[in-house]
Amino acid sequence: MNVKELLQFLDGTAPFAQAEGFDNCGLQCGDEEAPVTCVGLCLDATTPVLEQAARLGCTTVLSHHPLTIEGQRCISLQHPYGRRVHWMIQHGITHIALHTNWDKAPGGVDDLFAETVGLTSPSPLRDGIGRIGELEGFESAQQLARHLAEVLNAPVRCSDAGKPPRRVACVCGSGKDWLEDAVQAGADTFITGDITYHYWLDGAEWGINLIDAGHFASETEGVPELAARLKEAFPDLEIHLLDQDPPFVCYPNL
Repeated sequence: MNVKELLQFLDGTAPFAQAEGFDNCGLQCGDEEAPVTCVGLCLDATTPVLEQAARLGCTTVLSHHPLTIEGQRCISLQHPYGRRVHWMIQHGITHIALHTNWDKAPGGVDDLFAETVGLTSPSPLRDGIGRIGELEGFESAQQLARHLAEVLNAPVRCSDAGKPPRRVACVCGSGKDWLEDAVQAGADTFITGDITYHYWLDGAEWGINLIDAGHFASETEGVPELAARLKEAFPDLEIHLLDQDPPFVCYPNL
């Protein structure tokens, strides 16, 4: 198999054409004609992750997040992006990203996150992104937030509007821009990552529970799921889950 054939398989799993318009999915760096003998999977293709991939003999790295979304004007070794691109070219590693197309895909990251939250009968929130469904067993947003912190093993922030979480919307990653969609869909609770100050204020005005479960924690289950699909399709392909930790930790107040 070469990179072009791998891209064709991935396109059948999570069609690149279904990615959000702002996104940058697919081949990030490398040669479509290069052979694929060993694949490493990760959430982010950081320098330590790429170094591990090289030690393991990976010819291809699949990450959830693209190297860049906004675009770069130059490949500068003074910038982390430029250093990673330069390093991959030097070591002959091809990099492919599956981002919002994998979020939306059946059984992809948003479905996995909805399953972790515990939603029943989830359906897409907007344009395939996010899920909204029913939830039982929690009497307050704070109780749900504590549960998610334990399940995800991650710091979780919460704004409790005083409503038991029953109709719940969730978006993996940085989904705060779908807050208003959750309100319009009748959700009493919205769960995502990267909620910023003014979105907390808006949530309070709308009277909706907000839970920030973290960007990393809400997406990380997509990596082993993609690895499992690759293994099923290509049993003889060497596949590695690359080591990755959240980019920061929260220390308790002392």
